[in-house]
Amino acid sequence: MQSEHRDLRRTLPTRGGVAIPPRRCCCVDCFLGADEFDRADANPPTGRWHEISGEFEIVDETVSSIDPGVLATTICHLPVHDEGSFIANFQLVGLRTRTIYKVRAGKPDTSDYEVHFEPLDMDLVTARIRVTAYGDAGETAVVEHPWPVDNLGDSVDATNAFICYQPEVHLKGSLGSYGGQPPVPGVCVTDPGSNCWDIGGVDVGNFSFVEGTFDNWDYQVTQTDDLTCNPCGCFCLRGVMPTDRFDPDKSCFPDTIKAIFQLVSSSVYLTGCALSDLEVDLVETDADRTEWISSEQTVCGTTFRLKANCEVFDSEGISFRGLTLTLLDGSGFPAAVVFQWDDPDFTAGESATSRNPSYEESTCDPLGLVYNDLLLACSFGQCPPPALPGVLGHIPFCCNDQCFASCPTILYKVTLVVG
Repeated sequence: MQSEHRDLRRTLPTRGGVAIPPRRCCCVDCFLGADEFDRADANPPTGRWHEISGEFEIVDETVSSIDPGVLATTICHLPVHDEGSFIANFQLVGLRTRTIYKVRAGKPDTSDYEVHFEPLDMDLVTARIRVTAYGDAGETAVVEHPWPVDNLGDSVDATNAFICYQPEVHLKGSLGSYGGQPPVPGVCVTDPGSNCWDIGGVDVGNFSFVEGTFDNWDYQVTQTDDLTCNPCGCFCLRGVMPTDRFDPDKSCFPDTIKAIFQLVSSSVYLTGCALSDLEVDLVETDADRTEWISSEQTVCGTTFRLKANCEVFDSEGISFRGLTLTLLDGSGFPAAVVFQWDDPDFTAGESATSRNPSYEESTCDPLGLVYNDLLLACSFGQCPPPALPGVLGHIPFCCNDQCFASCPTILYKVTLVVG
C-alpha cells in the first residue's frame, strides 16, 4: 500500500531574519528527528547527541564547538532503512565571528565525508561563503555563494544550510535548505552506510557536527532508502514503486561520462562506410553534476555535440532517475545534424534531438544507460558516379559513394557509461 503523502508547505517562520526550515518530511516515516537546542545551557550537550571527541556545548539556544571534534546524533535509522541516507537542514550561526563550519556524514569516528562552510570577505563587495564537499581519496567539489545580506546590505550573522548523504552514491551540501541554493557541490562516495553505528557502546547515527555554531537542525531519510522519501541531487536510480525497501539499483554520476555508439541495423547494404565504434566523452559543466556536454565532434566534415541532463522518469511502476541525451550542433544548440532520434515519444518529452533512456535495458550499477533508435542522417544532392549527371538523391553521412531515393534506416544504439 502506497504511503500517504501530506503537503506541509507553509510560510516559514523566521529567527533573526533567517527562515527556519519545517520540522517534518513530506512523507510518512521519512522524518527522523529535529533539535532547536531551546533548552538550558549544557556541556556536553543534552538531548540526542553523543560527544565522541572535542568539546561541545549548548549555549544561548545553539550548539557550539569549543574544541573541534565529533558530536554525533544518537538518532538511528529504522532497520529497514539500512543505507542510513539523510538530508539534514540546519542554521550556521555567528557567521560574522566564526571562520569555519564543518559537518560530517557516515560513521562518525572514521568517516572522511564532510562539508565545510567558510565565510569570506565579510561586508565587502566580494563577501561570500565557500562550500566544499569532501569525498573519496580527497576528492572535492567547491562552490562559492554570495554572502546573504540584511536590509541594510550588511552580511547576515546566520543563514540556512543543508547537506545530503546517500551512501555509495554521493555527498552534497549548500546554503539554503531542502535542496539548497544551486549550484550544489557534490562528490561521489563509495563507502557503504548503515542504519546505526556502535561507538564505544553508544548507538549513533550518520550525522555529526564537527566545528562551528549551529541551530534549528532537522534530519530525514532520502529516496535511496525509501522511494517515497525525498530525492536529493542528481544520481542514477532504478527501483520499483512504491517503496522498494530492498537495495535499489543506484550509482553516482561521475564527472566524465562516455557515450558509445553501436551500429545495430540497416535497411540497405552499405560498403563499410557507415559509422561504427564511435565514442564521445561528456564532461560535467559545474560542481552540481546535473549537466554534461561533449566537446565538438567532427564526423565526415560535419560537427555536432552531445548533452546529457538529469531527469526523473516513471514507467509502469518503475521509478527511474537518469539522463536525457540531446543532440546539439557544433555551436551547442539542439539540432539533428549527423544523427536524429527515430520515432520519438512526444508524450514523454522526446523529440528528433532528445531521447530518454530505455527503462528495460538500462542499469545504474554498473552505469549503462541505453538509448535506442539513433538514425544516421542523410544529405540531399547530386548522386555520386556511376549515377548520371543531374540525378539527385539521399546520401547517408560518411557514405558518399552511395545514393538512395529516400534516406535509408541506419540505426545505432548509444550507451552512456563511466568515462
